[in-house]
Amino acid sequence: MPSSPDPVPLDPAVASALDRAIDDRAEDAFGFLERLVAAPSPVGLEMGAQQVVRDELDRLGFLTSVLPIPGDIAADPVAGVPQQAYAGRGNVIGHLAAGTGPSLLLNGHIDVVPAEAALWSAPPFQPVRRDGWLAGRGAGDMKGGFALASLALGALQAAVPGWLRGELSFASVIEEECTGNGTLAAARAGVLADAAVLLEPTDLGLLLGGVGILWAEVTVRGLPAHAESAHRAVNPVDSAWRLIDAVRSLEKQMALQLDGPFARVDGACTVNVGTFHAGDWPSSVPGQAVLGVRVRTRRWSGWRTPWPSRRRPTPGSRSTRRRCARRVSGPRGTCSTGDTRWRPRWPPRTRRRTGSRPGSSCWAAPRTRGST
Repeated sequence: MPSSPDPVPLDPAVASALDRAIDDRAEDAFGFLERLVAAPSPVGLEMGAQQVVRDELDRLGFLTSVLPIPGDIAADPVAGVPQQAYAGRGNVIGHLAAGTGPSLLLNGHIDVVPAEAALWSAPPFQPVRRDGWLAGRGAGDMKGGFALASLALGALQAAVPGWLRGELSFASVIEEECTGNGTLAAARAGVLADAAVLLEPTDLGLLLGGVGILWAEVTVRGLPAHAESAHRAVNPVDSAWRLIDAVRSLEKQMALQLDGPFARVDGACTVNVGTFHAGDWPSSVPGQAVLGVRVRTRRWSGWRTPWPSRRRPTPGSRSTRRRCARRVSGPRGTCSTGDTRWRPRWPPRTRRRTGSRPGSSCWAAPRTRGST
């Protein structure tokens, strides 16, 4: 890391000037957040919101560009499974340079999860201010982080001229909510720094580690029939409930190996069934049920596992499926877990000396040294 020049003293006059600059620009930050929320950005539709980010970075004096996501990124050993084609989609990157001091990267994701509009009191992409809060899909996770970064940078520029003595980069990335390939593409393209700050909402807590995330799609096959013959069929929905119970037992197994700070985190290991699809007609016994599962667990040092066997069964291995199958055997013993396609989602993170697999959320910059 380059030698750091002496920091600008934060004397009471500077602190007071910063406070005034923040107050003066608070409404502008709210306006920026409203424009971001009003630009829907679920996976595949991010570029409208990305343009809003780019306009704001241009206003702050950044040199901006759009960084495409390589079409072959799935071949990268730490890439997530692409959910959509990357043509016409990309990250927005901004750079500011002043001097030879240390470099800093601000990273945030522009994509948001889908919104069940019927359950909202107002359209999810229509920002609403109420009692000092701004509501809308993505306002908290995590477009609010973009607004606060803009507010902080604008206040620094106004109150502390010449505050930047190194290089500042800003990465507005896509697909944090599913693959992590946006940050991965940025890192592979050299958007790196001596330190990084993620703009996620943490209640101002400083987080130095993250859990690992694995997505799985599980297909449970049954024996379809007309509802009149349901007593002779095998309904995969019934079997799926048993499978869900079996998969949830992994939470307890994984929790047994938690140690250190993770042992004190509530819900550090969770299994969530987020989607469930089966059948197309009430009067038919469906032929299969498909579950979308998210497994959240700590990054096992040396890739230790919660399974007690000597040879580690991978999530989609035959031995693992057998364990679940024993828990879901249905009528007449004909049910099984069927096809199990596990989709690892390992967002970019450097390998540590422990040899552990990449974790999620990329809490440290790819240049971070040492083990965690």
